[in-house]
Amino acid sequence: MVRTTRNLRLSTAAFLLFAGGCSTPVSLPTPASLDEYEGGIRRGTASISGEAFSKTKGGDVKIAAGNIIHLDPVTSYSKQLFQELRKRGLFEVSKEEDTVKVDPLMLQHRRNARANMVGRFKFSSVAAGDYFVSCYQSWSWYDGRNNYTTGRWHVARVKVAEGEAKVGNVLY
Repeated sequence: MVRTTRNLRLSTAAFLLFAGGCSTPVSLPTPASLDEYEGGIRRGTASISGEAFSKTKGGDVKIAAGNIIHLDPVTSYSKQLFQELRKRGLFEVSKEEDTVKVDPLMLQHRRNARANMVGRFKFSSVAAGDYFVSCYQSWSWYDGRNNYTTGRWHVARVKVAEGEAKVGNVLY
């Protein structure tokens, strides 16, 4: 039986209050713990799907078409990392790797999916557990004189049971 949940939304209102962004990558002083990542993301019968997009200060919607969506197990390291990314808000870079220095252990245990042309994504065969679904989205604009780039991380925490299909997870 497939169950649907209501949309999980990450409020980005706080991000939009920042007048400017920053471009220094986030990194954590404490490394990821091997004990917490033991077993990685196991295969299971659940799925997590949704869509990713951004809304600019001016109200324009930017679809995350073609963006990489990440699925990470919730650990003390991933909680701290995503908390720091939320605090930072906007970045003035176009590439995800210029925003964060991720511990290689976290990268080893991460699953990725690519959003389709309308920003939809799906992770199939996921084991029951507690996860972060995230993506970095950037866009550029021209004000008549200069080109600018802005980007932000979208993060949602999702708990899934075996056989459950979490649908409607919105990252914006």
